[in-house]
Amino acid sequence: EVIAWDLKTLPSSFAPLQKLRRLKIQCEGKAIKQFPVGITALENLEELILTNSYMTMIPPEIGNLKNLNTLDIGGYFTEIPVEILTLQNLKHLRLHGHFDSFPVGFSNQEHLCHLSLQGKFETLPNEFTTLTSLNYLSLKGKLTSLPPDFGRLTQLQELHLAGNKLTDLPTSFEQLQQLEHLTLDGWNHFRQIPESLFQLKQLKFLYFTGTNIDENKKKQLQEDLPNTTIKW
Repeated sequence: EVIAWDLKTLPSSFAPLQKLRRLKIQCEGKAIKQFPVGITALENLEELILTNSYMTMIPPEIGNLKNLNTLDIGGYFTEIPVEILTLQNLKHLRLHGHFDSFPVGFSNQEHLCHLSLQGKFETLPNEFTTLTSLNYLSLKGKLTSLPPDFGRLTQLQELHLAGNKLTDLPTSFEQLQQLEHLTLDGWNHFRQIPESLFQLKQLKFLYFTGTNIDENKKKQLQEDLPNTTIKW
């Protein structure tokens, strides 16, 4: 295991670390602008965390890390390489960058249970609704809507949709009967409370931001969800 904080430079070679299973690097400011390709030779890696960087690209060689179960990359990359979606052991995936679209292949990640994506994406491919093992999902981009079959993600317990541009939720949303924590605040543009929220009886926390929401509807939601802490 190697944990390094506030790095300004990275080693030119990671060859001496061939048996490494966990690598966590937090960069300092604009110091790291290129993905250290040498890392992709560490085929025993199970966890790779590389955050707070200014990297503009994730190399396709990331697909060499077949044993990864946790991948966390933060930077300024504008594309998600499709090779990430060939990593069959992934359970935790966090990609925070400047990407505005998704490669085809997320449906291959059937074992994924924790997914966090932040970028400039405006739509979510319908194949995301096949990720039925997810119990945690965070999406922060420019989403204006969710796929109609979003309710297929019935194992979700925690869902963060703050900071998007949503105006409504699909009717299938009411199928998320294991959901306990839901955030819908931030830049979202709800003008009314989606009817599906009234059916989520198991919610413990709800954060909701809307414009000119009817006060009677707010009261009704709280009455229908007596065990839910609601933050308007």
